[in-house]
Amino acid sequence: MTGSAPVSNTDGTLAGTTHEWNLETNYYKTNISIWLDEISDIEQWTSEFQKVEAKEVVQAIGGWIYCVDKTQLSQSADVFVDRFDKIIKSIEDVITKACGYSWEGIKLAVATTSNTKTTDSKPFSAEHWDDRCMEYGFEFIDADAQGKNQFGEKTGLERLREALEANDWAQTADDEGLDDDAFGDFQEEEQEMSAELWGLKASLLGAEDESDGHDGDGEGNRIQVDNLEQLMNQAFAIRGNIAIFCRFQQD
Repeated sequence: MTGSAPVSNTDGTLAGTTHEWNLETNYYKTNISIWLDEISDIEQWTSEFQKVEAKEVVQAIGGWIYCVDKTQLSQSADVFVDRFDKIIKSIEDVITKACGYSWEGIKLAVATTSNTKTTDSKPFSAEHWDDRCMEYGFEFIDADAQGKNQFGEKTGLERLREALEANDWAQTADDEGLDDDAFGDFQEEEQEMSAELWGLKASLLGAEDESDGHDGDGEGNRIQVDNLEQLMNQAFAIRGNIAIFCRFQQD
């Protein structure tokens, strides 16, 4: 969709990486920072992003995209259906917790095709998943669809792009229009957000220290905290002009 692929981390994952999208339409142009995340533990993710310290990060998000493997949606096992429902509900809960019911961003669930093959499958029905998504305010998009539907609307990646273009993104600022006072205000706000970030990290480290005495998994928790700090820093850095695309692992 953006014309280029994101660069993975050294461990081969996309968690915590950002990808730039220079979006230009007939009405505006802007640079959207796409924040990618891979989440395996839904409960842990929801708990962390519902913390008071994470509120400003969530409020800075202009859109959420949950990418899911269509192969898994076609499998007959109920575990994939339950997981799908749980994830989109968790995203909605995080948004509502931080922004209330007045948030005006965009929420999309996009089914993509992987190279995974399975014999335990059933016919894929976009209509079925669309109904499930509507309950939580998500629009479901089959990335493989082409052309238009029976209502004359675009489908597939064309619809994805159309939906994102219609969102209310912050337009690219004109550097000549920025005065020193505005720049000073931005610096102060950045410092405040950095302080809040350190508060969040400290609270998580405190919880981690408690777990060290019980399950011996302190090192693993420390890595998670460091990853969260990286994600938070990136979100703060692009606050006010941001789209966050969440890609959840289905393993």
